[in-house]
Amino acid sequence: MFSALSLSGQRGDIVPGSYAPGRAAAAYKGRWQPLHNPSAASTADKVCLSAVYENRYITRELSNKMVAAVVPTPYFNVSVAFNHFGYSVYNEMLAAVGFSRDFGVWRIGVEADVYMVYLSPTERYVATVTANVGVQVDVSPAVTIGFSMFNPCFSAVRSYPMQYLPVTVAVGVNWHIHDKVDWLVEIDREISTLFHWKTGFEYRPFDVFTLRAGVYGADYAIPTLGVGFRVDDFRFELHSELNPKLGVTLLGSLGYDI
Repeated sequence: MFSALSLSGQRGDIVPGSYAPGRAAAAYKGRWQPLHNPSAASTADKVCLSAVYENRYITRELSNKMVAAVVPTPYFNVSVAFNHFGYSVYNEMLAAVGFSRDFGVWRIGVEADVYMVYLSPTERYVATVTANVGVQVDVSPAVTIGFSMFNPCFSAVRSYPMQYLPVTVAVGVNWHIHDKVDWLVEIDREISTLFHWKTGFEYRPFDVFTLRAGVYGADYAIPTLGVGFRVDDFRFELHSELNPKLGVTLLGSLGYDI
Protein backbone atom coordinates (compact mmCIF):
# COMPACT_ATOMS: atom_id res chain seq x y z
CA MET A 1 0.00 0.00 0.00
CA PHE A 2 1.38 3.42 -0.91
CA SER A 3 1.97 5.92 1.89
CA ALA A 4 2.26 9.08 -0.14
CA LEU A 5 0.97 10.23 -3.50
CA SER A 6 2.23 13.53 -4.89
CA LEU A 7 2.03 15.67 -8.03
CA SER A 8 4.99 17.89 -9.03
CA GLY A 9 6.99 18.86 -12.11
CA GLN A 10 10.28 19.85 -13.65
CA ARG A 11 10.92 23.57 -13.10
CA GLY A 12 13.98 24.31 -15.14
CA ASP A 13 17.31 25.61 -13.87
CA ILE A 14 15.97 28.22 -11.46
CA VAL A 15 14.71 25.67 -8.91
CA PRO A 16 17.43 23.56 -7.27
CA GLY A 17 16.93 19.84 -7.18
CA SER A 18 15.68 18.12 -4.04
CA TYR A 19 17.75 15.82 -1.86
CA ALA A 20 14.69 13.58 -1.45
CA PRO A 21 15.35 10.06 -2.84
CA GLY A 22 15.12 10.16 -6.62
CA ARG A 23 14.14 13.85 -6.32
CA ALA A 24 10.61 12.72 -5.39
CA ALA A 25 9.88 15.79 -3.24
CA ALA A 26 6.16 16.41 -3.62
CA ALA A 27 5.12 13.84 -1.01
CA TYR A 28 8.35 13.93 1.00
CA LYS A 29 7.61 14.50 4.69
CA GLY A 30 11.10 14.36 6.19
CA ARG A 31 11.74 18.10 5.84
CA TRP A 32 10.50 20.94 3.66
CA GLN A 33 12.34 21.19 0.35
CA PRO A 34 12.48 24.95 -0.47
CA LEU A 35 10.71 25.96 -3.72
CA HIS A 36 9.14 22.52 -4.05
CA ASN A 37 5.81 21.53 -2.42
CA PRO A 38 5.00 24.49 -0.11
CA SER A 39 2.59 22.45 2.04
CA ALA A 40 5.51 20.49 3.54
CA ALA A 41 6.62 23.63 5.41
CA SER A 42 3.55 23.33 7.64
CA THR A 43 5.10 20.49 9.67
CA ALA A 44 7.92 22.66 11.08
CA ASP A 45 7.48 23.36 14.80
CA LYS A 46 10.69 25.41 15.15
CA VAL A 47 12.30 28.21 13.17
CA CYS A 48 14.24 26.35 10.47
CA LEU A 49 17.09 27.99 8.55
CA SER A 50 18.79 26.39 5.56
CA ALA A 51 21.38 27.10 2.87
CA VAL A 52 21.62 25.04 -0.32
CA TYR A 53 24.31 24.87 -2.99
CA GLU A 54 23.85 22.83 -6.16
CA ASN A 55 26.55 22.37 -8.79
CA ARG A 56 25.33 20.84 -12.03
CA TYR A 57 27.74 18.76 -14.09
CA ILE A 58 30.76 20.18 -12.23
CA THR A 59 30.24 23.51 -14.02
CA ARG A 60 30.40 26.67 -11.88
CA GLU A 61 28.17 28.62 -14.27
CA LEU A 62 25.37 26.06 -13.78
CA SER A 63 25.08 26.44 -10.00
CA ASN A 64 22.22 27.32 -7.68
CA LYS A 65 22.76 29.19 -4.41
CA MET A 66 19.76 29.34 -2.11
CA VAL A 67 18.85 30.47 1.41
CA ALA A 68 15.49 29.66 3.02
CA ALA A 69 13.65 29.76 6.34
CA VAL A 70 10.41 28.58 7.94
CA VAL A 71 8.83 30.48 10.85
CA PRO A 72 5.94 28.79 12.74
CA THR A 73 3.06 30.93 14.01
CA PRO A 74 -0.11 29.98 15.93
CA TYR A 75 -2.21 30.15 12.74
CA PHE A 76 0.11 29.12 9.88
CA ASN A 77 3.76 28.69 9.01
CA VAL A 78 5.56 31.34 6.97
CA SER A 79 8.30 30.22 4.58
CA VAL A 80 10.72 32.37 2.59
CA ALA A 81 13.34 31.39 0.02
CA PHE A 82 15.72 33.13 -2.36
CA ASN A 83 17.65 31.35 -5.12
CA HIS A 84 20.29 32.61 -7.56
CA PHE A 85 21.26 30.65 -10.66
CA GLY A 86 24.01 31.41 -13.17
CA TYR A 87 26.90 33.86 -13.27
CA SER A 88 27.63 37.50 -14.16
CA VAL A 89 26.86 37.30 -17.90
CA TYR A 90 23.58 35.42 -17.43
CA ASN A 91 21.69 34.80 -14.23
CA GLU A 92 18.20 34.17 -12.88
CA MET A 93 16.73 34.80 -9.44
CA LEU A 94 13.63 33.46 -7.73
CA ALA A 95 12.26 34.88 -4.47
CA ALA A 96 9.33 33.23 -2.69
CA VAL A 97 7.07 33.83 0.30
CA GLY A 98 4.76 30.99 1.32
CA PHE A 99 1.99 30.27 3.82
CA SER A 100 1.12 26.76 4.94
CA ARG A 101 -0.99 25.08 7.59
CA ASP A 102 -1.22 21.59 9.04
CA PHE A 103 -4.82 20.47 9.61
CA GLY A 104 -3.86 17.07 11.00
CA VAL A 105 -4.39 14.52 8.26
CA TRP A 106 -3.87 17.04 5.49
CA ARG A 107 -1.62 20.02 4.83
CA ILE A 108 -1.97 22.89 2.39
CA GLY A 109 0.45 25.55 1.17
CA VAL A 110 0.49 28.50 -1.21
CA GLU A 111 3.51 30.46 -2.33
CA ALA A 112 3.99 33.75 -4.19
CA ASP A 113 7.10 33.84 -6.40
CA VAL A 114 8.96 36.69 -8.08
CA TYR A 115 11.14 35.56 -10.98
CA MET A 116 13.88 37.83 -12.39
CA VAL A 117 16.22 37.22 -15.31
CA TYR A 118 19.24 39.24 -16.47
CA LEU A 119 18.93 39.80 -20.21
CA SER A 120 21.79 42.13 -21.17
CA PRO A 121 23.80 45.13 -19.90
CA THR A 122 21.30 47.44 -21.60
CA GLU A 123 18.02 45.76 -20.70
CA ARG A 124 19.26 44.61 -17.27
CA TYR A 125 16.65 42.65 -15.30
CA VAL A 126 13.06 41.88 -16.21
CA ALA A 127 10.66 40.24 -13.78
CA THR A 128 7.32 38.52 -13.47
CA VAL A 129 5.16 37.15 -10.65
CA THR A 130 3.86 33.62 -10.37
CA ALA A 131 2.77 31.09 -7.73
CA ASN A 132 3.36 27.61 -6.37
CA VAL A 133 0.61 25.57 -4.67
CA GLY A 134 0.66 22.22 -2.91
CA VAL A 135 -1.28 19.74 -0.78
CA GLN A 136 -0.31 16.66 1.20
CA VAL A 137 -2.90 14.25 2.63
CA ASP A 138 -2.33 11.36 5.06
CA VAL A 139 -4.84 8.79 3.84
CA SER A 140 -3.62 6.31 6.46
CA PRO A 141 -0.82 6.12 9.05
CA ALA A 142 1.37 4.61 6.31
CA VAL A 143 0.21 6.54 3.23
CA THR A 144 0.48 10.23 2.30
CA ILE A 145 -0.80 11.80 -0.92
CA GLY A 146 0.74 15.03 -2.22
CA PHE A 147 0.05 17.47 -5.04
CA SER A 148 2.03 20.49 -6.22
CA MET A 149 1.84 22.85 -9.17
CA PHE A 150 4.32 25.56 -10.13
CA ASN A 151 3.22 28.56 -12.22
CA PRO A 152 -0.52 27.75 -12.44
CA CYS A 153 -1.13 31.26 -13.81
CA PHE A 154 1.08 30.66 -16.91
CA SER A 155 3.25 33.71 -16.21
CA ALA A 156 5.80 34.91 -18.76
CA VAL A 157 8.67 37.39 -18.88
CA ARG A 158 7.73 40.29 -21.13
CA SER A 159 10.84 40.45 -23.27
CA TYR A 160 11.57 39.93 -26.95
CA PRO A 161 11.06 37.16 -27.67
CA MET A 162 8.55 36.38 -24.92
CA GLN A 163 9.96 33.98 -22.32
CA TYR A 164 7.41 31.66 -20.72
CA LEU A 165 8.05 30.14 -17.32
CA PRO A 166 7.55 26.38 -17.14
CA VAL A 167 4.17 25.16 -15.88
CA THR A 168 4.77 22.00 -13.89
CA VAL A 169 2.63 19.48 -12.04
CA ALA A 170 3.60 16.27 -10.24
CA VAL A 171 1.92 13.29 -8.62
CA GLY A 172 3.74 10.92 -6.20
CA VAL A 173 3.44 8.32 -3.45
CA ASN A 174 5.35 7.91 -0.15
CA TRP A 175 4.90 4.53 1.53
CA HIS A 176 6.04 4.42 5.17
CA ILE A 177 7.08 0.77 4.96
CA HIS A 178 8.77 0.65 8.37
CA ASP A 179 9.69 3.03 11.18
CA LYS A 180 13.09 3.38 9.51
CA VAL A 181 12.17 3.07 5.80
CA ASP A 182 10.13 5.20 3.36
CA TRP A 183 9.52 4.45 -0.32
CA LEU A 184 8.64 7.37 -2.60
CA VAL A 185 7.18 7.23 -6.11
CA GLU A 186 6.32 10.25 -8.25
CA ILE A 187 5.22 11.15 -11.76
CA ASP A 188 5.51 14.73 -12.91
CA ARG A 189 5.40 16.76 -16.05
CA GLU A 190 6.33 20.16 -17.37
CA ILE A 191 3.54 21.13 -19.75
CA SER A 192 4.46 20.34 -23.39
CA THR A 193 7.34 18.03 -22.42
CA LEU A 194 7.76 14.39 -21.44
CA PHE A 195 6.43 12.83 -18.26
CA HIS A 196 9.12 12.19 -15.67
CA TRP A 197 9.10 9.28 -13.24
CA LYS A 198 10.88 9.27 -9.89
CA THR A 199 11.34 6.70 -7.16
CA GLY A 200 13.62 6.08 -4.22
CA PHE A 201 14.08 4.79 -0.69
CA GLU A 202 15.07 6.59 2.50
CA TYR A 203 16.60 4.48 5.28
CA ARG A 204 17.22 5.85 8.78
CA PRO A 205 19.31 3.24 10.65
CA PHE A 206 20.11 5.75 13.41
CA ASP A 207 18.55 9.00 14.58
CA VAL A 208 21.63 10.92 13.46
CA PHE A 209 22.14 9.27 10.05
CA THR A 210 20.02 8.86 6.90
CA LEU A 211 20.79 7.01 3.68
CA ARG A 212 18.92 7.76 0.44
CA ALA A 213 19.00 6.02 -2.94
CA GLY A 214 16.77 6.48 -5.97
CA VAL A 215 16.43 7.00 -9.69
CA TYR A 216 14.49 9.33 -11.97
CA GLY A 217 14.19 10.01 -15.67
CA ALA A 218 12.12 10.23 -18.82
CA ASP A 219 13.84 8.63 -21.82
CA TYR A 220 16.80 7.42 -19.74
CA ALA A 221 17.47 6.80 -16.03
CA ILE A 222 19.49 9.02 -13.68
CA PRO A 223 20.52 7.33 -10.42
CA THR A 224 20.75 9.34 -7.18
CA LEU A 225 22.53 8.69 -3.90
CA GLY A 226 22.59 10.79 -0.76
CA VAL A 227 23.28 10.86 2.97
CA GLY A 228 22.08 13.02 5.84
CA PHE A 229 23.56 13.79 9.25
CA ARG A 230 22.00 15.41 12.28
CA VAL A 231 24.05 16.78 15.20
CA ASP A 232 21.92 18.48 17.85
CA ASP A 233 20.04 21.21 15.95
CA PHE A 234 22.29 21.10 12.87
CA ARG A 235 21.48 19.05 9.76
CA PHE A 236 23.71 18.37 6.78
CA GLU A 237 22.48 16.71 3.58
CA LEU A 238 24.58 15.63 0.61
CA HIS A 239 22.92 14.52 -2.63
CA SER A 240 24.57 13.26 -5.82
CA GLU A 241 23.31 12.06 -9.17
CA LEU A 242 24.85 10.82 -12.40
CA ASN A 243 23.42 11.85 -15.73
CA PRO A 244 24.85 9.38 -18.29
CA LYS A 245 24.99 12.11 -20.95
CA LEU A 246 25.93 15.26 -18.98
CA GLY A 247 27.79 14.10 -15.90
CA VAL A 248 27.61 14.51 -12.13
CA THR A 249 25.41 16.88 -10.13
CA LEU A 250 26.15 17.56 -6.46
CA LEU A 251 23.86 19.25 -3.94
CA GLY A 252 24.64 20.17 -0.34
CA SER A 253 22.22 21.52 2.25
CA LEU A 254 23.02 22.89 5.71
CA GLY A 255 20.12 23.41 8.10
CA TYR A 256 19.73 24.75 11.64
CA ASP A 257 16.66 24.57 13.88
CA ILE A 258 16.26 27.35 16.43
